[in-house]
Amino acid sequence: MQNKNGFITFFILWLGLIVVFLAITTSYLSHLYLQQACRYRDMVTAAYLAESALVQSWEELQLMDWQDIPNRREKTWEDPYHLTDDGQMMRVRYVTEKRQKPYRGTVTAVGTVKRTMVSRTCSLTYDIEVMEDKRPVLTIRNISY
Repeated sequence: MQNKNGFITFFILWLGLIVVFLAITTSYLSHLYLQQACRYRDMVTAAYLAESALVQSWEELQLMDWQDIPNRREKTWEDPYHLTDDGQMMRVRYVTEKRQKPYRGTVTAVGTVKRTMVSRTCSLTYDIEVMEDKRPVLTIRNISY
């Protein structure tokens, strides 16, 4: 007596293989989604750090005298408000053209999460008008992200 159930065996093995591949694909896609969520968190953190550094450097720039406004300078921002954790960094770059009027400058802030090397920048373009008492008046022309 012969059993002729080869088709059913082939069908069940094929169906099991499809289920295993679907399970592997689902777990891989969920892993990628979780990685994307972590990367998005780092991008938001870096953008927040950059905007915070820009605001703090703008406030510092407005308190400077005319002679103290930096022409070209880049510095790692010292964080007085303790916004950064380990592995996070804020940098600020000043570029000011004082050769021709109207004087114009740019402050660029960079926030970096070192663990994933995600960086976000924002910048502020401003005009400088020197008053008679040598105090600069800074007006914002453009903010870009």
